[in-house]
Amino acid sequence: MKGRASAGLRDRTNQRLWRKLRKKSGYVMPEAKNQSENNSWYRLWYITAAAATAGCLVHVVFQMSRLLSVAVFVSVFVYLQRMLKMKKQQMLQEIRLQEVSVYMDTVLYAFMKYGKISEALSDAGRALTAGKMKETIHKAFDHMQYTFDNTELLADSLGMIEAEYQTGRIHNIHEFMLHVEDYGGDFRRPAQLLLNEKQMWEKRIRKAIEERKRMFRDVVLSVAASIVICIIVQHIPAMNLDISKNRWIQTGTFLLILADEVILLRAQRYLAADWLQYDKFREDEQYEKKMIEFRNYDERRSRRISFFLGKMMAVISAGLLWKGWNGPAVTGMLLMLLFFAQHRAGHYLAKKRLTAEIRRAFPNWLMDLVLLLQSENVQVALQKSVRNAPGVLRLELRELIGRLQLSPEDAAPYHSFLQEFEIPEIQSAMSMLYALSAGHGGNSDRQLGELISRNQEMLDEAEKHKNSDRNAGLYLLFLAPVLTASAKMLLDMSVFMLSFLRTTVG
Repeated sequence: MKGRASAGLRDRTNQRLWRKLRKKSGYVMPEAKNQSENNSWYRLWYITAAAATAGCLVHVVFQMSRLLSVAVFVSVFVYLQRMLKMKKQQMLQEIRLQEVSVYMDTVLYAFMKYGKISEALSDAGRALTAGKMKETIHKAFDHMQYTFDNTELLADSLGMIEAEYQTGRIHNIHEFMLHVEDYGGDFRRPAQLLLNEKQMWEKRIRKAIEERKRMFRDVVLSVAASIVICIIVQHIPAMNLDISKNRWIQTGTFLLILADEVILLRAQRYLAADWLQYDKFREDEQYEKKMIEFRNYDERRSRRISFFLGKMMAVISAGLLWKGWNGPAVTGMLLMLLFFAQHRAGHYLAKKRLTAEIRRAFPNWLMDLVLLLQSENVQVALQKSVRNAPGVLRLELRELIGRLQLSPEDAAPYHSFLQEFEIPEIQSAMSMLYALSAGHGGNSDRQLGELISRNQEMLDEAEKHKNSDRNAGLYLLFLAPVLTASAKMLLDMSVFMLSFLRTTVG
């Protein structure tokens, strides 16, 4: 009775959490299909009215021709359709994020209570409100209960949820539950660690969502300000000249509106991102290849190539200078200096890119390692962590494991891990791992706690840099209306000057 009461309380709480999201996103329940069709017609009429209003305003304010005003109506109509579609996608992605958050909380708390995957899934299915996640959990639970000819029954059932909601956080939780189901042991501490890590993950994503919404508002204000400035410039009374009827001015106005619509759509796309994939490491194989190329770098061979290219450009520059072509000769000499140093510059840039990726990847890998350390020793945990490690770390991890097999008691393999990249946080974490492996430094629980605390600091720092990089495109979109408005005003000034000169000469 108590379990049913708590499940009902969670159900009502979760329903309040995302009722507003579903309302805004147009989420359609089966019984609300007719109402959704009515809303679609209403949206169509609303979009048509808004596009017609925009066409009329442009016709009046910019004094555009009827043909171009109709073209503006069509472009605004298409823009509003796509914008509402992206807005709906944005709200659905936020619903998915909320569902995943509630699922991870519920399934972990239930697993801590029962210690069984089937009981945890059943409790999670009761806690969630009607939606895609609840349907997926029921499918997984039914597969678990009514399939009898599958040796990997639990893994396949949980895999159905992972296939629908592809995020590494759910995969880590499922891996943890499968390990406990197979081997047992004290699982409350690692479960609590997963809960804490999940809360940090959700907090980072919520912060990223709010940051992007703020930047999107800035883009909208930038677009509005650029259009207002163009209106003011075009209507400045000067020499009784009216250039608004000029076909180049009207074409420029139409192109300005199109460009601003494209800017707003691209900015809206940042809000409609799949937040479950937000912290996924892309191009793992590419970074693994880059790491191999960096480690196999042959400085002598690269220097010979640079020397050959530099000498060739020096001969070409001398010939150009002999002919009296001073401009191309100076350009050739600058290229000569670049070619002489290209091997060093290329190696430096490759190291810089890999260092940035390692700073992002290492805290996430370390969190997986800490979870494995709850039930394994350091060397076994390192071996098991390679499978899910980011690509930029795999080569170094395999080499570390190989060195430990030859010298399991030595500290040198730990200290040489990614040593050439000179990242102090990584060297400190590896020293703590060696202390855990050797049994030095006192209480292992305290050492693990320090390692977790250090990892959280590194993860937050890495996420700050990653958010800044990913939002750089939004900042460029904030600046883009300045360029479009500048081009429009330059066109206005050019046409005005030509009209003024034509009037004066006439």
